[in-house]
Amino acid sequence: MLGHKQMPRKIGQSHLFSSYRKPGNDRGTAGCVNMEIGTQDELFSPSEWSEIVDDLGISQRQAEVVWHLLHGRSDKQIARQLGLSVGTVRTHLDRLFLRFGLQDRAELIILIFHHLRKKCRLTCCPLFD
Repeated sequence: MLGHKQMPRKIGQSHLFSSYRKPGNDRGTAGCVNMEIGTQDELFSPSEWSEIVDDLGISQRQAEVVWHLLHGRSDKQIARQLGLSVGTVRTHLDRLFLRFGLQDRAELIILIFHHLRKKCRLTCCPLFD
């Protein structure tokens, strides 16, 4: 799990959709599970982020770097926040690019959201229905 300072803040209440089904959707709810939906002020709920990190098999430090990247921080800002050198932040990113066959941080961000979308569709969540 990300450290205290790096954890996304949870503002307000999150909602649980149990076997969500959009009105007029006749696909049914077979195989649907509860999915925690974060508030407007966070990209992912803590449980979603933890699942993404586990599913992708990235290290906790790589997860911290990616978390800050997703929040629009520069390499220098990430380094300062995590107490690393800019070179170490870039090394973490380069290893992620190599591991997933990516060219740059934009592709890494797309990979993360593609993974969320794929998982969301499997759990019948309302985000991409």
